[in-house]
Amino acid sequence: MNKELTEILDYILNKASEKELVAIRAALKRRDNNMITQEGKSLSDMVIDMSSNIREQVNIPLKQIRQSVRDMVVRIVKENAPNITDQQLQILLNEWIPEKPGITKQENTLPPQILITMIKQFIAYSIGTIPADEEIKLRREMPNWP
Repeated sequence: MNKELTEILDYILNKASEKELVAIRAALKRRDNNMITQEGKSLSDMVIDMSSNIREQVNIPLKQIRQSVRDMVVRIVKENAPNITDQQLQILLNEWIPEKPGITKQENTLPPQILITMIKQFIAYSIGTIPADEEIKLRREMPNWP
């Protein structure tokens, strides 16, 4: 370890005031948020890409499951109500299992920046790098937040 780093660590651990520690934490957090990876992307960009990839991977099986469920419902309805018209069946299917599910008016969506923060916090928690004060605050506000 070089001398300069040792002096910085000694200052942080033994001499810094609470206000200075707050400034140091803020600087480290800002650096983490803007950290550039080997691929030339910031951590925020990587989180957005990762969530997009996960969403794409999850959507394919969900579409297949949705279609299988719709097919099963059609079969069950036709077996139990053989006189139902195709139009009536479509109305029921669209009510029970919409072809294009979306967010209803009752549901709220979180702004992307909040989702990014939540993902970063969860990743930091998962790999053991979340600052203790941040974890304490999260647990105080939501005891089972992870």
